[in-house]
Amino acid sequence: RERRTAALTRTIVPLLRTVASGEPVDEEMRHRAAISEATARDSLLAPQLVTPEVQRAAAVARGRGLRVSLWEGEGSAIEDFGIDRFRQLLVALLHGLPPGSELTAHWRPGHSDLLATVAATGPMTSRLRQAIQRIVPEATVDIDGGDLWVEIA
Repeated sequence: RERRTAALTRTIVPLLRTVASGEPVDEEMRHRAAISEATARDSLLAPQLVTPEVQRAAAVARGRGLRVSLWEGEGSAIEDFGIDRFRQLLVALLHGLPPGSELTAHWRPGHSDLLATVAATGPMTSRLRQAIQRIVPEATVDIDGGDLWVEIA
């Protein structure tokens, strides 16, 4: 919690001060504010998923025009699958998806039916499928044109 509070203080507070000062807000500031807001949302909605590496990959992806949503269900169990491999998967997808794509990842610790899911839209490549299968060979992967669905049970 302290780490998240410090991160929010470093990123959000300066932006809020700029907005509150009445200074004109240009397009670059809007872009930075949108990425900072999304990063803050990630740390609040998916605190177990957000490591510095995931955070950097998501910020770079958003800077390239990807829409990224990270979610975490209730529970604290780190299953046999391992959250570290799910993080690796997210980083690979965030680096591999082209601009304009959308990625939604849901980590569900402690759930017996599905531990994690990823949905993405945008042009899918065989390289992405190979990366998924390399990182999480037991995942169910469905690629249909511009849609990707990954389930990890």
